[in-house]
Amino acid sequence: MSTGDLSRASQDAEKELTRLWRAWRTVQEMCADRGYELSEEEVRITLEEFREKYSDPNGGPEYTSLPRKKMNFSARPTALMLTKYTPLPTPSNASPVPEIGTIWVEFTTESAIGVKQMKEFCQHIDQHQFTTGILITQGPVTASALKSTIGLKDKWVETFQETELLVNITHH
Repeated sequence: MSTGDLSRASQDAEKELTRLWRAWRTVQEMCADRGYELSEEEVRITLEEFREKYSDPNGGPEYTSLPRKKMNFSARPTALMLTKYTPLPTPSNASPVPEIGTIWVEFTTESAIGVKQMKEFCQHIDQHQFTTGILITQGPVTASALKSTIGLKDKWVETFQETELLVNITHH
């Protein structure tokens, strides 16, 4: 690989890192805005801190292999959120439980998301007792994959492409 190719690869990797950092910040802000517990440090991570924490120091030219799996996270609802999403007591339900719970956010490494990948994501949510799951994808999700989430009982699944999260439209 020539010096020019190496430089171009490094520039492309830096663009990819910046793009992922922007998507990461937006999804963190989105979860915090919804009422999930996230520290200010997590939400306001700088590009340099993100680079140190999530870039792959062992892969080829710097930042060419970004381990999206390291970017996955879960968050618990705040006490205020739990109160907001707990139905009022009734004679038939004197001790209602919140209709919200822990969220799981996953940055998928797959470039194409079909039924198989969506079922794996839903199984993970169900097995680990998350109430909400957000799947961040690199490309579009097939219609069949989206339909496969309909049968989930008491679970919420959302999907976003990374490109949809580059700017937090609620903060602009």
